[in-house]
Amino acid sequence: MRARDNLEDEIAYVPMTTFGQYAPSYTTYFRPCRSRVFDVAQTYRDYKIAKGQFVTWDEKLQTTPGLESMFGAAQFFIGYFDSGHDYLAAMKQTKEMGFDNAFVYPTVFRSFNPDLPLKEGARWIDISRLHEDIKRLGYHVASWSWPGEAAVQSNSDRGLWAIMGLNEEGDYAGGWSTGDYKWYSVAGDAQVQFMHWAQRHMWPELTAQHFDVTGNLVFPHLYGKKTFDRAADAECRRHLFEQASVVGPVSTEGFCDGFQEAIHCGSVMAYPSWGERDWWTVPLNSLVFHDSAMNVWWECDSYNNPHHQRQHHRDLYVTPAGGGKALEQSLWDALQGTPPHVFLCGKMYRPADDVFFSNGYTFYEMDFHDEQTQYALMLAKPIADLHQKVGRQRIVAYDALTKNGQVQRTAFQDGTVVTVNFGDASWTDGQQVYEPKSWTLTNSG
Repeated sequence: MRARDNLEDEIAYVPMTTFGQYAPSYTTYFRPCRSRVFDVAQTYRDYKIAKGQFVTWDEKLQTTPGLESMFGAAQFFIGYFDSGHDYLAAMKQTKEMGFDNAFVYPTVFRSFNPDLPLKEGARWIDISRLHEDIKRLGYHVASWSWPGEAAVQSNSDRGLWAIMGLNEEGDYAGGWSTGDYKWYSVAGDAQVQFMHWAQRHMWPELTAQHFDVTGNLVFPHLYGKKTFDRAADAECRRHLFEQASVVGPVSTEGFCDGFQEAIHCGSVMAYPSWGERDWWTVPLNSLVFHDSAMNVWWECDSYNNPHHQRQHHRDLYVTPAGGGKALEQSLWDALQGTPPHVFLCGKMYRPADDVFFSNGYTFYEMDFHDEQTQYALMLAKPIADLHQKVGRQRIVAYDALTKNGQVQRTAFQDGTVVTVNFGDASWTDGQQVYEPKSWTLTNSG
């Protein structure tokens, strides 16, 4: 949002269009409200409820096994690739640190190419041998579910080419590369069929799933001679999420509110920004959906992972996104009552030029004992505790307490109030002093 918009009490007109519905045509209606961010968010929330497009945590808890333990669960990412790290030892230590619940991902790859060779002999992660041990810690084990694309090397891969989707021009959609393989988009109904099979036959002991890009990219519109319009595409993805939620919690890359009814976690986060700049970051998703879905960090944006800050030039965004800024990210999570995210240990890749995978990729590893990982875990523990307390609550108030946005405050339905000072100087409201770079529970119901 523009920095001034949170301060001026004017009339705004909010477009009532649901992102993620992908209808080929639609009518946008505008509703007037006060222009403060919280009022805008509540206007949209009221619209979603009136349309029957809002499902609360209480309702989701009735249909998804294991969902209760997601409140207060740290998100522990462990990389895409097999490595020599002692994952179980690291998780046992986090358990001793007081992390009673965690969402560990990805432990395996559910995809059309689970054995795809990559450069330097790398392989997609498979620590299924540890599934039962991790579950005994009380942690979720989640697959990397990637039905949206399949990799082919040549036209000899007839089985895979048969399920590829076509774009409006009749061409195969996609084509980015990893080594000698090219990735193309799979048609929506083929994805649904595959994942229905995979949940029963590929590591059925998994307790959760994380979907790659399913929540934020449009799949091909055509499958053979069967035409797919955008509404049908969205329905396929909603079906993917719904059938996955019968097994356990569902996470996805992207927070598309057209799928809010069917998902539990969606990753769209930017760094907190405030002060003398044209744009500030505001927790809009949480202001609308906090009592329905969790807004979380992208898997590459863990508190302790700075390696993807320049990917897709995200460092140049009007509100920059990335990871590796543990303190700032933890303050942002505290403000909106969202779970912490730590790259616990493991192996990952990034663009060779830090920007685009089309220019090649390189590997890196994160270690549990590294100073930045331990610092991230130290910050994450109280954030996880806060999330356990307020994770199911609606946010009932939000505002900037200073004109430069240095100090911001949220209030939750149970009476919990969180005040965050993002600045380098202390600030007082006349009753209490708020130290720099800190968050405070100023009231707790």
